[in-house]
Amino acid sequence: MKHPHFTFAKLLGFSTLLLANITDARAAELVTNGGFETGNAFAWIMGGDLSFTGVNTGGYEHSGSFGMFLGTVGSDASVTQVLATTPGQQYDVSFWLQNYDSGGPNDFTAYFDGVPLVSLLNSTAFGYTEFSYPGLVATTSATTLQFFVRHDPSYYFLDDISVTDNVSEVPFGVDSTTGLALLGAASAWKLRRRRR
Repeated sequence: MKHPHFTFAKLLGFSTLLLANITDARAAELVTNGGFETGNAFAWIMGGDLSFTGVNTGGYEHSGSFGMFLGTVGSDASVTQVLATTPGQQYDVSFWLQNYDSGGPNDFTAYFDGVPLVSLLNSTAFGYTEFSYPGLVATTSATTLQFFVRHDPSYYFLDDISVTDNVSEVPFGVDSTTGLALLGAASAWKLRRRRR
């Protein structure tokens, strides 16, 4: 019976191919238009008094070209997006927020799946700050991400809203440890052949 002829180059090439096909644990983004780079509130459901709300450029943004400004007077405006989620799956939620000016009344509240994440009341001014909430569990297949905002004398700026599921997929069931082990085996095989 003939044995296949393996060369070091073939084994090394196979190991390298496996390593190249390994995907990183990249989180899938669930939010549409989280950075408002469409130049408008596309994919967001806006509610309440929207007379002092919108998307603009030139200082409203945390990154990119656009950010949302929210300065509703007298009552809260709402900014909502319904996300496709898996019940029981953990999600990481983050967003960037700036309170442009002190003074009240002002308030800002964020919810994920009905659970309050942060609640600010008559907050003093602060620059763009990241608010991050890892490991939140979805209970339904349609999870609501919602912000309620009021700022009578000035504005809150909101940008870079993100919800990720952190589920990684590795092709062919090969992880990085297996790929590196094969690469090591190829090197050891080459050294052994040299000694012979």
